[in-house]
Amino acid sequence: RLAGYIALDPIEIGREVCGRRVLGSLDDLERICHDERIDEVVVGPGAARNQQVLERALGCLKLGCRVTNLSTFCEQVLSEVPLDHLEPDWFLFADLKHYRESQLIIKRVFDATAAVAGLLLTLPFWPFIALLIKLDSPGPVFYRQTRVGLNGRTFRLHKFRSMGVAAEAGGHAWAALDDPRVTRVGRYLRWARLDELPQLWNILMGDMSVVGPRPERPEFVGQLTSDIRFYNERHLVKPGLTGWAQINYPYGASVEDARRKLQLDLWYIKHMSLELDLFILLRTPGTVFLGSR
Repeated sequence: RLAGYIALDPIEIGREVCGRRVLGSLDDLERICHDERIDEVVVGPGAARNQQVLERALGCLKLGCRVTNLSTFCEQVLSEVPLDHLEPDWFLFADLKHYRESQLIIKRVFDATAAVAGLLLTLPFWPFIALLIKLDSPGPVFYRQTRVGLNGRTFRLHKFRSMGVAAEAGGHAWAALDDPRVTRVGRYLRWARLDELPQLWNILMGDMSVVGPRPERPEFVGQLTSDIRFYNERHLVKPGLTGWAQINYPYGASVEDARRKLQLDLWYIKHMSLELDLFILLRTPGTVFLGSR
């Protein structure tokens, strides 16, 4: 429950902001925290650079209040990182785990084990899928495409072909939810995510992880890096077959969708762990079949 706001300028006292009143000035902060039984004080990005605000906020700690910045508060409540309030120091001081050797070893063992298990379980169905693709439309069974991976390095991503062979004759384009370029069999493969099974090989070879930000094409990465601040930082970790953005955000094909997914990807990069990967993996099948991706 949002109790209200504190203003740096006393003239703002009593004004309403988004349905909540400005309760007082900086001098009233401790009194308001006591009277309103405040649990947490959230300091905005501009106020966080004001030494007087920080000194007053220290007084809230002895009252048992938590004091957080806006970015940390949004991470706790929304499980995503607010790009509008993000600065480079977030990456420097967020204690990211992507470089820790123990974390990398655990994640690689998990990826290799999951990829081998996935291949053993699904390989018997591959000839049947290949036959359906060949009967439905002319062209190869597999589709290979360049994607951007760890630290911006490119790799060849493997998929079962779900579009016609001339799908990109007019140039690259966003894949839409009801893309007319998708074949009849391809539509079912995409719905069940069976077209992505060959990416288990990418995981086994070390190009991808089971869990991570979805890999994007270089053409789109260039555009999105220009349009969205910190977009390149999603490449601090390996791309994944599924991810935090995939289970928390519906299918998207626009710059704004990419921006929202980046907020979720950055939250994952900060909080990545084996437990979180298992949670995402267990949530993925239900998310796929309920259609929220």
